[in-house]
Order: sequence, then structure tokens, then C-alpha cells
Amino acid sequence: MASRPLSIVCAVAVVALLVADGAVVAVRLGGDDGRQVPAALEAVLPELEAFVERERGLRFERPVDVRLASNDDFDEALRRLRRGDGGENDQFADQQDIVIRLLRTLGLIEGDLDLAAIEESTDERVLGFYDAERDRLLVRGARLTPAVRRVLVHELTHALDDQRFDLDRPEVDQRDDESALAFQALVEGSASLVESRYFASLPADARRQADIEADPVPSGQDVPRVFEALLSFPYLAGESFVDSVIRNEGRERLDRAFAAPPTSSKEILHPERFLAGERPRPVRIPPSDRRAVDGGVLGELVLRLVLQSSIDRASATRAADGWGGDRYVAWDDRDGRLCVRVDVVVVSPADRSELLDALRRWAQRHPGAAVADGEAVRLTRCA
Repeated sequence: MASRPLSIVCAVAVVALLVADGAVVAVRLGGDDGRQVPAALEAVLPELEAFVERERGLRFERPVDVRLASNDDFDEALRRLRRGDGGENDQFADQQDIVIRLLRTLGLIEGDLDLAAIEESTDERVLGFYDAERDRLLVRGARLTPAVRRVLVHELTHALDDQRFDLDRPEVDQRDDESALAFQALVEGSASLVESRYFASLPADARRQADIEADPVPSGQDVPRVFEALLSFPYLAGESFVDSVIRNEGRERLDRAFAAPPTSSKEILHPERFLAGERPRPVRIPPSDRRAVDGGVLGELVLRLVLQSSIDRASATRAADGWGGDRYVAWDDRDGRLCVRVDVVVVSPADRSELLDALRRWAQRHPGAAVADGEAVRLTRCA
């Protein structure tokens, strides 16, 4: 078993640097190199900060330093961020390999996968990121275009939330469940909702210009659907989650969510269950046939994606909705195949029947898969 179990949902880590909005930690920019903030940026920041404060319902405790970067400077900074430390990169490569194999075994990836090409093709989509080593927030753009202002609003919301609630929580990242993904959805959802409201406040021509800037010409390398789904989840589902929390119980309830955040994709997908205090049920780690190489939690999101890969979307969503908790384990068999076994508990007997039916339909299309009904619904596959 790896020293740090790797949740499938952390497949986001495989491509975390591909669309590196990066605003999940403090946004404090280095100002020690003597560079001056452009006058235009200095002039507009109070307006953007006031908008963020008004929409978020909180006040900044201290000024936020921000830096704009030309395309060349931004791309170079992004490359430095990716290179990082050699040892960490080796560990990351090992985790990346396991995640890719897991996704293949679960039928979420087929054919060849060139991560380097995918990374290169998505660089143009990176509009801003936080560089923790250099303590700076970079936004792509030498001019304060509508798209740049939109990114600044998003990042300033992260800065405000960080000042009030401390977003840098390494202990959350260390958990082998969906806590990191759910917390990221809370953080990104808060910023995305404020960003959406800012975008809606712009004149129609400014909205059109911002959309054009944020929609680069495709470079020819498609990102697999599972990566797109995992990467977009914290932003899209997170925004819906935050909006629902505010509409139902107000901004103060959102603030309290940062103190006791959601821990599963289910709570993000179903905000009413989070507000009702429902949490995932504990599940024992299923047995492995040989030495385990990985283990963790799939969660409702990945279960839904697995089922959607082979059965119709509506049926897959209904079957995954009954998710109450799970644990998976992975091992290498004697033939060098990766085997995955996951035990899923459900909320009700009706949910069990729905999930069993969906998984059996899925198994029919995936050689080497077996489904069993017991204390938990069990799926096993070697591929």
C-alpha cells in the first residue's frame, strides 16, 4: 500500500497543473523584487475589491498584492511551477501512473494518453495561478481587459476567503477520502459565484470580449472527458453548491461551511444533504488478492462517471445518487494487470437495486468485471 492512499477523485492531481487556476490557497504576491504595480491596476483594484466585499459580505483585513504578467513571463513562471523539485516530481509521476491505470481499469480512459501533449495544449487556458514558493499571484495579461478583471475578481475572492478562513489546509489534502475535492469545490464555488455576478454586471460588449479572450483556439489535443469532468467539478458544481447554501440559509451559513466543510462530492452535488448534516457512511477497506498498491474513496462523482461511460446518463445519475459511502483497494495481479475492488454502501434498499442493476449492465461491457451483492455492493475488475 502506498504510504499515502490515493483517492481516485485525486485524479485531478494528474492534470492539476493543466488548468492551474490555483486559487485554493492564500494569494499573497511577492513585492520584494522592487517591481511596481502598474498604475492602471492600482487604480482599478479598489473597485474590484469593493465588488468582492459587497458580493461576499465580508471585508478585507489587509491589502492584497497582485501582479499582471505578459504571456511570455506568465508561461515561463508556469513552467517553473511545473518543474518544481525533482524528488517531488518522481513521487508525483508514480502517483500519476497509478491513477491513469485505475481510470483505465474503471473504463474511464481508452487508447493512448499523452499527458505532456495534453498539458501543452491546455496552457493557453491558464489565466491565473498562485505560486506558493514565490508568494505571488500571477494573472495572464499586460492590460486590464474584461477577461483579466474577471480573473482578478475570482482571485480576490480567494484572497478574502483566505484572510478570513485560512484556505491553506494541508491536513485536508492528506486524507484518503474526498475531503480535498469537496473543500476545493467550496473554495472555488465561492470565488466562481462572485466572478459570475461580476461578469453579469458587465456591459454586453465587455461580456463578449471576455468570452472571446477566455476561449483560445484549440491546439488539436483533446482532454479526456473524465479529466474535463474532474477539473470542472469544483467550479461548476461548487458554484451551484455555494449558491444553494446562500439562497437557503444565507451568507453566514456559507461562512460556517469553511469551519466545517463538506467532505464528499455527494454533499456538493446535493447541497440539501450537506445542510441537513448528512455525511458519508464509514466503509471497511475491501480485501485485496495480493499486496495493495493503492486505496481510497471513489465517491458519488466518480461512480457517476464510471456508470455514464457505459449506460445512459439518466440511469447512471439515478444509480449513483444512492451512494452512501465506499472504499476501494487496488493491486497488481500475476499477469501485471491492475485490479480494483470497491465496496459501496447505499442509502436505501431501492438504491441498492438501482445500483446493482447499473453495475451489472456496466460489467457486461467490461471484460474481467464482476458484481456481487452482500453487506455492500462490490465491484471487482482486473484489466
